[in-house]
Amino acid sequence: MATELLASQLLPWQPLVQLLAAVLFLLPLVYLLFFKGDGNGGVMDSASAPSPPGPPRQLPVLGNLLQIGSRPHRYFQAVARRYVPVVQVQLGSIRTVVVHSPEAAKDVLRTNDLQCCSRPSSPGKLICKKLGFSLY
Repeated sequence: MATELLASQLLPWQPLVQLLAAVLFLLPLVYLLFFKGDGNGGVMDSASAPSPPGPPRQLPVLGNLLQIGSRPHRYFQAVARRYVPVVQVQLGSIRTVVVHSPEAAKDVLRTNDLQCCSRPSSPGKLICKKLGFSLY
């Protein structure tokens, strides 16, 4: 009797609770996708260095991946003609700088060699520190 009374009181609220749970789940997800994704991978602080120009239309998750198509060299050639020899495209969630001319590549690799040529730290290097996985 008591369970039937409790069930009859809770059932009208069930769709509202489900809707509230869905909204509370989707709101942070939408915020992260559209407003918070910087995607620079931690290589360089975006406040300290201006970013190069690039194509304006980017999808939140895919970036410019759908625009590149099957011939990436043609796409980057057209982007270089439209903008400058150094452009920034977003491949997935990672911002990538593409350098087209040899002079610009020489300048970039000479002045920003530590930011361009370093690799991110490997998760295996951080996780595997036991005897069997240690560096000898």
